Amino acid sequence: MRAPLFLIISLCLLFANCSNKFHPIRVSGYVKKEARKYEKNGWLVFSGALPIEQQLNDSYLKQREKVDKNPKWIVANGSAIGETLGACEMQANEIALISLSSALGTEMRKIANTDLINDQLSKEEVVSISKTITVATNKVAKKIEASTTLFKIYKENKKNYEVQVQIAYNYNNAIKLLLQEIKNNLENNKNIIDKLDKINVSLNL
Repeated sequence: MRAPLFLIISLCLLFANCSNKFHPIRVSGYVKKEARKYEKNGWLVFSGALPIEQQLNDSYLKQREKVDKNPKWIVANGSAIGETLGACEMQANEIALISLSSALGTEMRKIANTDLINDQLSKEEVVSISKTITVATNKVAKKIEASTTLFKIYKENKKNYEVQVQIAYNYNNAIKLLLQEIKNNLENNKNIIDKLDKINVSLNL
């Protein structure tokens, strides 16, 4: 008995879908070598996660992505050791977020210094902005949600667990959040706020 046409089409689509889903991703020799190092040292992936090789490959690719000469992602790492895997994972994520906000502050200082060189900001204004960056980045760290996990592995030692995590957050969105927090802290200085708005435009945010 012949199978109905719609059933044949459905099966073809199903097999095509599966083929795409499980098609292996090419990784460089360097990534393979790094993955083997992790595996040799007893590192494992979390349940349902991609293999270490693929996670590393995705991480390297994302870090190379750019939008209008700016990096597409701001990336940070976190690691923790604890008695339970769940608590250790949570702590590593928190440390990664703190590291992310710190990296964001460093990036903002670079932008401010570049504008100083280009005569868009005075030395006094750069100093004033720099003083608010630490406070602003701490606030931004609490506001950053839905960061992308690029890499997350763990290993079990004799009495505890160790977790390593790498997260990424959209660069433009992060800079926007930070600029807004800086402006909130400088609300009485309209001159600097106007210049910060020009930074928004110059960065194509």
